[in-house]
Amino acid sequence: MNKPFQFPFKKTALSVAILTALGLGANVNSEPSATYTPILSDSTKAGEIRFDKMMVELYNPLTDDPTGEYAIFEAGGNPLVLDVLPGYQDTRIPPSTIAALNGAGLFGIASLFPAAPTPIPTIAFTLPVCSAAQLGGSMDIQNVNTGAAINANFGSIVTYSAKQETLCIPSLAISDVVVLPGGQITLLPPRDCNEVVLKTSTTQPDVLKVENMFRVSFTLCQ
Repeated sequence: MNKPFQFPFKKTALSVAILTALGLGANVNSEPSATYTPILSDSTKAGEIRFDKMMVELYNPLTDDPTGEYAIFEAGGNPLVLDVLPGYQDTRIPPSTIAALNGAGLFGIASLFPAAPTPIPTIAFTLPVCSAAQLGGSMDIQNVNTGAAINANFGSIVTYSAKQETLCIPSLAISDVVVLPGGQITLLPPRDCNEVVLKTSTTQPDVLKVENMFRVSFTLCQ
């Protein structure tokens, strides 16, 4: 019997030292950054990962270096979706999600550095993408149009870095699945909370491969 949902589990460690150094390691959010829903009626995908916000790393166009900032995209009405493919459980970014990110969903700019009273040169700084995802709304966030500070705490946010070719889901709520005799499948309420690290496929830029997945405190997904 094939298990309806399975990711390879590998034990790994977060960049705790970096979070502590930035003074932002205590960020906790009671909502999951994303949820996984198995799809039972579609043979082309095993499930969907749904989320509302996504941070995307910004770069200096002259040097291609990260600026230490992230653009925050917010879904309007419908959630952003990643399709989990059957078989090896690769994840695909569907055209609808790409269109949503390319549309008017830009919400604000999050900076790893506190706002300064006077302009300072941009400091190129690369933070491991999962660490940035954990920082989420604890970073200094500005309205992308006016530059005004945004008073919001998003907790953790799905975060993507083209430079690191990595997408991180810091708190993915996953339901257990019960397969009854006869094949009836029943979903239980989420009991697991996991951090998932996905890497861009070399030959298919819209396909992400699971690199690491490990359990984190369920308080992040309650």
